[in-house]
Amino acid sequence: MKKSFALIIVQDEIQVFEQEQSVWRVYPVFREGRNSLKNKTAAEIVEKINEYLNSSDNLKEVDFFIVADRPGYARGLPETFGKLGNESWQLVLWQSAKERAVLVKPLKKGETAHHDTQWLASVLIPTVEGSLRYQDEALLKERERDLARHHEEQEKIKEAMEKLGGERHVLEAEINRLKAQLALLDRPSMEQLATYLPVLYRNFWNSVKPSDLALLAGRYNLPEVPSPFPEPDNHTVAQMKKRLQAMPVQEQERLREFCAELPSNLNIRPEMRFFFE
Repeated sequence: MKKSFALIIVQDEIQVFEQEQSVWRVYPVFREGRNSLKNKTAAEIVEKINEYLNSSDNLKEVDFFIVADRPGYARGLPETFGKLGNESWQLVLWQSAKERAVLVKPLKKGETAHHDTQWLASVLIPTVEGSLRYQDEALLKERERDLARHHEEQEKIKEAMEKLGGERHVLEAEINRLKAQLALLDRPSMEQLATYLPVLYRNFWNSVKPSDLALLAGRYNLPEVPSPFPEPDNHTVAQMKKRLQAMPVQEQERLREFCAELPSNLNIRPEMRFFFE
């Protein structure tokens, strides 16, 4: 069972109490129930308790409640508790502890609080202990609530990230779709291809099927081509040559780039060789 000690330090005197089976009793140090701080410091009293306990882990598993009428009485205690591995000690001011305990059970008439050992053991120390443990429990619950809130916030962040991830995929798909549309806009239209390719190449439709041309152009609409397709006469070729020469440079470049994707065995008309030079 974890041990608990209480140190009552008032008017240069220190009294030590130990809790045994939920009851607080005087713990005589240096064979005295009450020790003068003129001869011993509170830190020395704590070290003496450590000697009596003779525990392998020193005071690591011991609770200490320090009740003092002046904070200066606690001088040296942080270093001593740290040296002895104790992190479970708390300091309470005597006046506030006494006022709270008196509300629980008033002192007998004529009794001096810090001299009434029975009242200290049965009223004041349990009141201090209960108050501190309540504060510890409240702090623990608050931490648990903070952790719960943190976990809830993390879940919300996770959901938001997943939502953003989903939206990102949608946006990426939309971007890819728009890129594909732009790529199509950057290629000749099916009307241009069906108009100029039979003029650039001899017997074009005998070498490239309308369905193949649609696939190469990335278009769904197939050009309507009569079969057999009549070859254009010289006058038509001459007129189409003039149109090609008058075509904007950017459109000419797009048409040339597309022609580079066509089968290499196509026969370029002599009148149209200028277009590929």
